[in-house]
Amino acid sequence: MNDSLGGEIREYPKQDIPSAIYDAKLKRSSLPNAVIIDFLCDTKGKNEFCKRFSGLVQKNGHWVQWPHSDQNYWAPPETSFTVREMKSINAAGAISTIDDTFGDENKRARHLSFCLVSPEGNVLIGGSVVDSLSGNHRSVEPEVRKLLESIEFIENR
Repeated sequence: MNDSLGGEIREYPKQDIPSAIYDAKLKRSSLPNAVIIDFLCDTKGKNEFCKRFSGLVQKNGHWVQWPHSDQNYWAPPETSFTVREMKSINAAGAISTIDDTFGDENKRARHLSFCLVSPEGNVLIGGSVVDSLSGNHRSVEPEVRKLLESIEFIENR
């Protein structure tokens, strides 16, 4: 990963699902003023892992939102849910965003989830809040996308 934001990674390799947290403070007056990305990695089937943790599934060769009719889906139905395909250095997957549309207007945010699948079938998923939808705000989604697109899987040898 090319760390264009100058953040720190804290790894948690001994959990049931190996994970890490990336944290970068941003020097700006608008919100959000930090980028925090949760990462989880696994070697399970890509659709099951991406569906379970990112709400994304590959169907007919394209990434789509996992249908809300499934009782196990954790996110509420949103009209502002978008899915875009993404490629990193040697992986492919998707990014989804959900805008909060209910609750306290001063606490609404845009949430980003992603799923990347390596050529060997290893999966990296995660998420981040990329925008505050009130007050003086500017999305960090472009910076997060750039960071995710710089990820390179180094397969187990």
